[in-house]
Amino acid sequence: MENLDWIIGIILVIVASTLRGLSGFGSAMILTPGLSILFNPQEVVVTVISLEIVATAILLPNAISKTKWQEVFPMSFAAILMIPVGVIFLNKLDAELIRMLIGILLLVTVFLLFNSDRYNLDIKPSVSLNLAVGAFSGFLTSLTSMGGIPIVLYQFLLSDSATEKRATFISFFAFTQIIALISYLITDLLSMQVIQMFLYFSPVFIAGIFLGRFLFTYVKETVFNKLIIYLLFIMSLLALFPTMETIFMALLD
Repeated sequence: MENLDWIIGIILVIVASTLRGLSGFGSAMILTPGLSILFNPQEVVVTVISLEIVATAILLPNAISKTKWQEVFPMSFAAILMIPVGVIFLNKLDAELIRMLIGILLLVTVFLLFNSDRYNLDIKPSVSLNLAVGAFSGFLTSLTSMGGIPIVLYQFLLSDSATEKRATFISFFAFTQIIALISYLITDLLSMQVIQMFLYFSPVFIAGIFLGRFLFTYVKETVFNKLIIYLLFIMSLLALFPTMETIFMALLD
C-alpha cells in the first residue's frame, strides 16, 4: 500500500468521522466507497464496521434516553437475522461487483433524498415497516458496511426531530455492527490487513467523532442535510468510476 493511499485514507476518515459524530450516521457511506478505491473492498467493509463500533461506544451513552426504542427494537431484531446472509454474500461476491453495488446504492440514496420533498410521502412508522427496513439494513450492513442507507431514508421521511433521528441511528447501529463483527470473526474475514487499517485509522477516527459531537450543537439541520447529500453524490461517482471507465473502454474497442 502506497503512502499516498494512506494519506488520502486519513483525510476521508477525518471527514467521515466528523459527520458521524455530528449526525449519528454517514461515516460508512463515505468511508466504504472512498476507501474501496484505495484498498481491497472486502477488507474495507470489515474495517469500517470495526471503526463504526468505536463510534457507537462513544456516542451511545448520550443517545439512550433520546432513542425511540419502539422503533429500534423491531428494526434491530430483523437486521440481526439478516446479517449472516450478508456475510455469505460478502464471501462469495467479486470485489469489483461489491464496489459497483456500493456506488449504485449511494446514487439511489442521493436521488431519493434530493426528491423526498417532491414526493410528499406521509410515512407512518409501523411494526411491519420497521421489520422490513431493519432486515434490508442488516443485509447491507454485513455486505457493504452501509446498512445506514435504508435507515437514513426511513428516518428522513419521518417527522422526528434531528435529535431523535440521531439517537435512533446510534442505538440501532449498536446492535447491528456488533453482530456483523462477530459474523466476520466466525467466517475469518477479520484479517491482519483489516487489523492494520483499523489501528492506523482509529486515532483520527476517534478525534473526528469528538469534533462532530461538539459541532452538533452549532450546525443547522438544513445545512447539514445538504452537505451530507452532496458528499454522498461525490462518493457514489467515485465508487462507480472504475466500472464506468471499464464500460467506456469496452465501447471504444
